[in-house]
Amino acid sequence: MGDNMKVSWSDIKKLQKGTHFTSYVNKPLEDALVYILSRVDFITADHVTILADVLAFISAYLMILGNITYSILLMLIVTILDGVDGKLARLRGVPTKIGKLEHSFDFLYEQVWYASLIYASYLLTKDIRILLIGLLWLAIDGYVRHIYNLGWIVVKSPVKKWGKVGRIITTIDGRRNVYVWYSVICYFLLKHLSLAVILSFAHALFTAISYTILTYIKFNEIKKTSKTETK
Repeated sequence: MGDNMKVSWSDIKKLQKGTHFTSYVNKPLEDALVYILSRVDFITADHVTILADVLAFISAYLMILGNITYSILLMLIVTILDGVDGKLARLRGVPTKIGKLEHSFDFLYEQVWYASLIYASYLLTKDIRILLIGLLWLAIDGYVRHIYNLGWIVVKSPVKKWGKVGRIITTIDGRRNVYVWYSVICYFLLKHLSLAVILSFAHALFTAISYTILTYIKFNEIKKTSKTETK
């Protein structure tokens, strides 16, 4: 892909990596941006990542200030840019300098996002239960990430490759994109921002239980296999 003029739509379509359903919601805009940026040599995947990180923290700040509409719209933009940087790097065949650190930056701004959403919801409702549910959501979301990464390390493959059940769970999971879309639907359509916190908590809890059961089963399979091989 050294000659950016040779990039076609078929090249762009092959870049999809995510399998969760929300990744396909953003896909048309991601692909369009990648197609445009592929013709702008001085803009790299790292530039897109940095822009996404900056906008993410701005969106959290706006949420805290009560500018909820602009905050959520910025969050949507960030979720799209988050898919663009990886696709642009893969298209050009050039690894990003930020590399794996990007995932840590993502985790940081996502937690800040969720905290700002919980804070804004609490200010709107003055309901301590929303604050408690939000704190549980943050804790469970951290656990989900941990057990997902633990499973990947032990099994040496991501959950989505653990058979049909693994594919289904990771497709439903969706992580931050799902949480942002809960905010969009609850705030713009239902006019009830705090409902996004409740739904996000429920989603995180379902994901945590599913990953725990699936990981336990997978680890037992590995244990039985290793015992058989040592006999």
